[in-house]
Parts: sequence; structure tokens; C-alpha cells
Amino acid sequence: METYEHMNIMKDVCYINSHQQKHVFSVENNVDCIKRNLVAYDFGFSVSMLKIMASPTKLKVIFALTQKNELSVGEMATIIGTSSGTASHHLSILRKLGLVTLRKERRGSLYSIKSEQINSLVLSIVDLGKTI
Repeated sequence: METYEHMNIMKDVCYINSHQQKHVFSVENNVDCIKRNLVAYDFGFSVSMLKIMASPTKLKVIFALTQKNELSVGEMATIIGTSSGTASHHLSILRKLGLVTLRKERRGSLYSIKSEQINSLVLSIVDLGKTI
């Protein structure tokens, strides 16, 4: 319970904490609070992200992009030890999911991570492998 002294009332307050923002709801109980939290997120997208992170090759691809701002398909193929076709396939999937962006130049296409949030998530996941 929080007291709002300037109003002389008490209310149950539900906090939704996320990396992007903090939401506050007045609710009757914790169950309602949790239920409201569920509709605030796109769990389908979250599951897609976890599936991507469960693929060693895709995780290597996106991790490589955390190490250098932009990489070409050829550079990626060399880094992850696959053919250019395989690297291109994985980059294409990541691009369709909105995780990486593509910038075309005369000398070829360059891929980069779309946002700092994705960059941080990937680094956190990879760091787990070093500490466990």
C-alpha cells in the first residue's frame, strides 16, 4: 500500500517494470496486477527471440554484430565458419524479425544490429555462457 499524503488516501499500486519505462496502475489485488501486466507485452515476439537465441549459429551471427558495427555477408561467413549462402540465410532471417538492418553499398550489403536493446540482450545471453 502506498499513501498519497497530499490526498489523504491509500491505494494499491501495481508497478510494471521494464527496461523501457515504468507503468503504474491502481488495482484491487496482485492477481489483477499480474493479469494487466500480461497484456502489456508481446509474448509471441519474446518467444521468437528466445528461439533465435537457442540457435547457436544465429546467436553467433548476432553476437558477431555486437563486436563490430557493420559486417558484410562474406565477413560474417568467415567469422562463423560457414558458406556465404548460409551466413546470408541467417542474416536474412534476423532481418525479417527486425533484429538487424541492411545497408546496401556499391561494394555489397552491410548488416548491423537494429537497436542498443537487442545489442544488450545478446551480450547478456552470451555472458551467461561465460559465468555458468
